[in-house]
Amino acid sequence: MEHVRASSITRTLNIIGDRWTLIILRDAFLGVTRFRDWQAKNNMARSILINRLNKLVEVGCFKKVLYQERPARHEYQLTEQGKRLYPIAILIWKWEETWYTRDADIPAKLIHKPCGHTLQPVMKCDVCDGEITLKNISYKDGPGAGQDCQVAPRHQRRSRISVKNKDEAMMMERAADIIGDRWSNLALSAAYLGIRRFDDIQSELKIATNILSNRLSHLVDSGLLQKVLYSEKPSRYEYRLTDKGRDLFPVMLAMMTWGDDWLCEGRGVPFLIIHTTCGAESHPQVKCAQCSKELISSDVQFSFD
Repeated sequence: MEHVRASSITRTLNIIGDRWTLIILRDAFLGVTRFRDWQAKNNMARSILINRLNKLVEVGCFKKVLYQERPARHEYQLTEQGKRLYPIAILIWKWEETWYTRDADIPAKLIHKPCGHTLQPVMKCDVCDGEITLKNISYKDGPGAGQDCQVAPRHQRRSRISVKNKDEAMMMERAADIIGDRWSNLALSAAYLGIRRFDDIQSELKIATNILSNRLSHLVDSGLLQKVLYSEKPSRYEYRLTDKGRDLFPVMLAMMTWGDDWLCEGRGVPFLIIHTTCGAESHPQVKCAQCSKELISSDVQFSFD
């Protein structure tokens, strides 16, 4: 099998780097637990829903709980591992708030119940509690640095997800249509590491050139990357992050820290994050900007006021 650099982002995307999986997780955070409710909310094909739910059970994000014996019916409940994906969802919501016009059905704000303030999620250093941004971190190899076998991505439908009511449109629908694709996410991750040129990205990700070309064009069309000429003869381009692309960085970092916590299997983390502001090795956490409490789904409520 093809090998790629070990990365917790890659491992996380092997699980959730799919638009339907993102939507299933979004609805789980809103309290959905039953097959028929997911299917009714999203018009999702039965085979796709079965596949994604079984995968989430297999990797430990959901557990099946019998709620009816005749006939046997199960709920799919979030495990602690699954609940820890919530910061990724809330950071996606913040990104959508910044870059898209809010529809009437989208909640006007989130309230952090412990402090009562309008929620502004922020990625913070667990050592100094300072904000972590793309500009104030660096990386070095961790104890788990090395190579992983590359996992072939699942077939993904490219159609948009239907939106039928305010709960469904509440978060992640727009992001799922842009970044609900494993290769697009990995191309963005390469950009965050400073890898900008087509051949270098292809070498890093071990991705077929036609697929990479398609995903880079998609990211450019979506406004996350811009194509900049750096050589005229022959014409060659770099793919540089836009402000919109840079603003998505906390989402990728949250994917990385979740993968560090749950997917290293005793091998150690592939990358160590250095918060250059304080100089410490950091394990970033998503917190409330007002009270600095780490965010969990039960502490957040939606408001349409």
